[in-house]
Amino acid sequence: MNAIQIPEKPITLVQAAHLLAGTVSPDSPDAVRKSLNFILARAHSGEVRGRDPDTWVPFDTAGIPPDVYARRLVLLPDDLRRLASECGLPVTIDNVVIPLLAGHTASVSHTDPPQAAPAAPAPEKCSTPAAEGASSAPLALTTGDIAFSFDGMRWNEKEWRKPLGDKPKWLQSCVVIPGQRGVRETRWNPVLIAAALVHNGHVPIRQVRARFQTRPLLLPWLDVWKTYEADNFETQ
Repeated sequence: MNAIQIPEKPITLVQAAHLLAGTVSPDSPDAVRKSLNFILARAHSGEVRGRDPDTWVPFDTAGIPPDVYARRLVLLPDDLRRLASECGLPVTIDNVVIPLLAGHTASVSHTDPPQAAPAAPAPEKCSTPAAEGASSAPLALTTGDIAFSFDGMRWNEKEWRKPLGDKPKWLQSCVVIPGQRGVRETRWNPVLIAAALVHNGHVPIRQVRARFQTRPLLLPWLDVWKTYEADNFETQ
């Protein structure tokens, strides 16, 4: 059995599936599928965490179809080692083969590959009460995600892009991660945007609640919205 060479940087869930499958059964599509299902099951159980590729912040996959996030979210090297350990596969770190038995974890902190700090603030710093107390917040949304998710609320999808680009004062407070040209996109807290729309009388709260319940990109934020709604609005 070949040892798995643990990459120094995060890789996508699909890449991790190919890496695990290639160690056991090279060039086998069925092995890749089984490996991906194994990884997805561990991600859903919380044993490993699929993370945003830009911020490395854990992403809550509840309600999101696996084919949507399997090619986007990434695993950190430590999570990949954990998966290899559970499969009983040896890993290679700094060209040293470390045999692992199923159910055991490696103690290799002195040879761990260096990991750069995330380049941007973590989405769990969102200024909503629910997010401040959570161990992990949902993935903050891109400008395109926001325009699509709030289409028809005050503006259509195309019209949303102008205020999201200009960032008037009421939207500036909804930014989670400021964008940087050529480096990363701006990411937004949709709960704060929705709250502003309601407070300013642009949409009724029932419409906002329904939108968080039905739009896939907003579903991970539904519990955060429910908490905000309960704390700030009378039941409608």
